[in-house]
Amino acid sequence: MLRAIAIDDEPLALELLRRELERISYISLEAQYDNPFEAISRLQSGDIDLIFLDIQMPDISGMEVLASLSRKPMVIITTAFSRYAVESYEIDAVDYLLKPFSFSRLLKAVNKAVALKELHLGRAHKPPAPGFLVVNGGYRRIRIGFPDICFIEGMKDYVKIYTEGSDKPLVCSMNLKAVESRLGEGFLRTHRSYIVAIDKITAYNRHTVFIGARELPLGEAYRDLLFDRLG
Repeated sequence: MLRAIAIDDEPLALELLRRELERISYISLEAQYDNPFEAISRLQSGDIDLIFLDIQMPDISGMEVLASLSRKPMVIITTAFSRYAVESYEIDAVDYLLKPFSFSRLLKAVNKAVALKELHLGRAHKPPAPGFLVVNGGYRRIRIGFPDICFIEGMKDYVKIYTEGSDKPLVCSMNLKAVESRLGEGFLRTHRSYIVAIDKITAYNRHTVFIGARELPLGEAYRDLLFDRLG
């Protein structure tokens, strides 16, 4: 789980970012600051992995905020101005998001941060999880072992869980984000509507993930993380 804060002098921009980040299960927005000086005090604790940082602010710039920190978390720049791109590369920013940015562009930036955290710390972004998933199926509670799951398809407030040895999926009343939060590190989101078991992937290209004879779409926003995990 990535722990993040957001710094921006525009409260509306902070609120829009918060709403979008709530859709991503593996990042926790710990706090939002329209006062950069309060954010600097919070960052001294050293428990933040990532900053969403505006550059042009009235009293202190984003670059000055970073310069004040003894320990610098990863940074994703969020700005309405393209002229700071060169400076962002000089501070090794994870990504540079030009406002207004789409959810898919934000997700791509977050996935870059996830991959960097895993690379530097040598561990997955998700906490240890049990080796099974318990779901409601009709009038029963059904226990599904992680090794049996091939992929999961989301359909608004329902999911279809496809397992080995079964021609029909198990349909459960649960949204895809809730399922994703309960899965272990052997699973990966490949599309806004699909989660796949990594060890069940038999082939892939830039647009498609293959699980045996099945072809599942690979969303652009999820592509880089899949390629990083599978090499």
